[in-house]
Amino acid sequence: MSYQTQTIEEVDSPATRERILNLFKANRIPDPEARYAWLYQSTIYQENLHSRVLLHQDKIVGIASMMRIEHHHLSLGSLVNLIVDEEHRTLGPALILERHIIEHGCKKLKPDLLIVQPNRKADILPRRLGFQRIGQFTRYSWIANPAAYAGLPEGLQKLTGQLARTLLTPWLRVHAISASMKGGGCPLSDWQFFDRIADAASALPPYQRWRHVERPNSHDRIAFMGSPAAGTPYVIFGLGQNGVCFLSELHNMTEDCMESALATFMAQALKRYRLRNFALSLSNSPRLQGALSNLGFLTRIDGSELNLYLSSCNSEDKPSIRQRLGETPLFPSIIDF
Repeated sequence: MSYQTQTIEEVDSPATRERILNLFKANRIPDPEARYAWLYQSTIYQENLHSRVLLHQDKIVGIASMMRIEHHHLSLGSLVNLIVDEEHRTLGPALILERHIIEHGCKKLKPDLLIVQPNRKADILPRRLGFQRIGQFTRYSWIANPAAYAGLPEGLQKLTGQLARTLLTPWLRVHAISASMKGGGCPLSDWQFFDRIADAASALPPYQRWRHVERPNSHDRIAFMGSPAAGTPYVIFGLGQNGVCFLSELHNMTEDCMESALATFMAQALKRYRLRNFALSLSNSPRLQGALSNLGFLTRIDGSELNLYLSSCNSEDKPSIRQRLGETPLFPSIIDF
């Protein structure tokens, strides 16, 4: 069976769009038409997106994309929508598509890092292409209501949750003051919460607006430490039905003030929402990871998180990339599509 790939522009037509939408639907991608328009028809990041389709006997049987994302002093290459039709879902066609998207995407986008979904078989290819595996993201959790994990009746869970908040909120405030003093007098301000991130879209840079506001079916929320404005510290977060507050990204927090800012956010979030725990996935930020440890976050490696590879896509020396990587916090929501 012979397979080849072409760019999505080379086969662009209404029939191609319909075929890709059918692949989305077959793989249970939510809001397929809106997602297609958001990803492939948006004018914001098309120059940073390379897409290829997998062809068999002139029929599209797969699609994959690589997106280049500029993040602080790094360029990240994220594999997007690596999908193969069920009839052709064997290792061979998938590896052909993955190989071509990495090879051609590297030539066009030249990312410092490659980020891929964990897959034992597909993981073979980046290593064969000369990428150095760095590791995975670490998952951090802070338990706000231990009774929610004990299988107690709902009424008792609510009661213990109220008691926990009564004790934990003042502790977080005291911790914030202490961390502020250690950080040289970091500012402590009230956080402004927006349960619709679109209500604060004007304060976000273009990529954040596209990634979190314009994304189909976005349920992201945002909180600013003070009035929303460029340069103001902010947290993008989401609330799960099970009471988990998942912190997607933290921005504009100086290293000395991360701990105090995070503690004040958590204290005010506990007053605003009925939470079971806070969760955060993170890589490559020793200062922030230290702040989480000081606040009592528990750690674990999550096997479902993204894998990081040091890129062989450009000629820059690897030690320089590694140094910048160690200074740049990475959050899965920046690069996970």
